[in-house]
Amino acid sequence: MATTTVVPANAVKEIRTRVKSVFDLDSKDYASLFKVGTFAPVATMEDFVSRLGNDSALILQVVNEGLEEYAKRQLENSDVSYSTETEDGKVETFTGTPISEEKSAQLSATVLNIAKMMFGFPDLPRGTKMTAEEQKANREKKSAAKQAAIDFVLSNPAAVEALRK
Repeated sequence: MATTTVVPANAVKEIRTRVKSVFDLDSKDYASLFKVGTFAPVATMEDFVSRLGNDSALILQVVNEGLEEYAKRQLENSDVSYSTETEDGKVETFTGTPISEEKSAQLSATVLNIAKMMFGFPDLPRGTKMTAEEQKANREKKSAAKQAAIDFVLSNPAAVEALRK
């Protein structure tokens, strides 16, 4: 059986792990960490099998992980309706009107600015020491201010229409 090369061997690319946010004691601030490496696609099935040490269980695991990711991408681009999960874990068909990620980011920034300007959003300096009760009260104030700002923005028909576009 002849071997066909599918991917150029020189297609090495940089890969990164998922970003995780950690607190750095040296800088006394949060840092976003990830690892950087390289990935070279296999050129042949023999290369694939060899790279995995002819371990059939590992080969099946890698193939199935790849097929699962492929199926997720296919599902994402399909016309299958979106779902949402209730608080008790039940999956239901989403019936709302989603907005784009760009509009969502704009809405979040607008809500935060309005919450700070009009609804008493507590904007404490980073590193402010608070008791557990104060932290809880602060979170509740922030949540209430954001909810009031969302209600304010969404009560304006022009704002809602702009988000729909």
